Amino acid sequence: TTITLTVSNAQGTNSAVKTVTVINGTAGITGPAFESFEATGLPANWSIVNPSGGPWTQVFTAAKDGNNSYMIDGSQSGAGEQDFLNMPIIDLLNNQNDSLWFSYAYAKQTGTQADKLVLQGSIDCGGTWIDVVSLSASSMANGSGGTTSTPFTPSASHWKNVNVSSYPYWFNLQNSPSVSFRFVFTEDPAAGAGNNIYIDAVNFIGASNGINELTKSYKLNLFPNPSNGEATLKFNLNDAAVVNVNVIDVLGKEVLPSASYNYGAGEQNISINKNSTLSKGIYFVNLSINGAKMSKKLVIN
Repeated sequence: TTITLTVSNAQGTNSAVKTVTVINGTAGITGPAFESFEATGLPANWSIVNPSGGPWTQVFTAAKDGNNSYMIDGSQSGAGEQDFLNMPIIDLLNNQNDSLWFSYAYAKQTGTQADKLVLQGSIDCGGTWIDVVSLSASSMANGSGGTTSTPFTPSASHWKNVNVSSYPYWFNLQNSPSVSFRFVFTEDPAAGAGNNIYIDAVNFIGASNGINELTKSYKLNLFPNPSNGEATLKFNLNDAAVVNVNVIDVLGKEVLPSASYNYGAGEQNISINKNSTLSKGIYFVNLSINGAKMSKKLVIN
C-alpha cells in the first residue's frame, strides 16, 4: 500500500510517498514445516527486504539439504547495511512441543570482520522485535568457513545447525498463535564488503522429529548396543559446549552418577557403565549439549 502525505503553506506544496507493507496476522505455519528452498523463487509467505546493495538471493550451487539455499554476497554490501529475510507467521501457542531450526554457512573476509546474523521474533505483526538468536562473525566463522578472501562457497562440513527453541527468548514467544520471524544480516558497520553467508533447512518440527534432527546434527551414537558391560557415547561438536550426561532406568530412577563436561569442538567419546555396575535390563542415556536434550536407549545383556 502506498501513502501520500502532502504539506502546504504560503511557500508552496510538497508531497512524500511512502510504501507500507501490511502483514496478515494469520499463521502460515500451523504444524511441522520443512523449507530447503528447492523450488525456484521464494516459498509462499516468505519475503525479502533489501534496503540497498547485496540482497538475499537464491543460489543453486550450495545447500545443507537438497541443492538450493539463500545467500548474501557480502562483497556487494556497504558498511552497516542490513538485509531481511522474513519467514511465514508461525502458531507457537498450539505447537508448544515443536522446535524451530535453521542451518547457516559463513566465512569472514578478514580477521576483524564484524558482521552479525540475528533471528528476530515479533508477536505484534512486526510492530516490535526481539533478538532471539544473535550470532557474531567470529562465532559463525568458527567451525564453518573461517576467514578467507576467496568468495566462500560451503561444502557439507561448513554448515552449522541452530536450535532456536533452545534460546531463552523463545519462551517469550511460545504463548502466541502468530509469531513473525525474520533473519537480519548486518554487514560490518566499519568496513562493509565482506564474504558470503548462506541460510538453508529452516524447519519447524515436532518433538520426535526434533530429537532425530538433533541426533543427526551431533552424529550421536551409542555402541556396542546391546552391551555386556561398558558402552561408548560418541558425538561431534561444531563449537565448544557444556555437556551433561545421566543414565536412568525404565522407572526414571538415576542409576549412574550424572556427569558434566566442558568440551571444545570436535569428536567426543564418553564411557558409559565403565565398571559394569548396571544389571541386565533397559536404560536410557540422556545427553544435554548447551541445554539441547537427546536420549539413547541402552540394553545391557
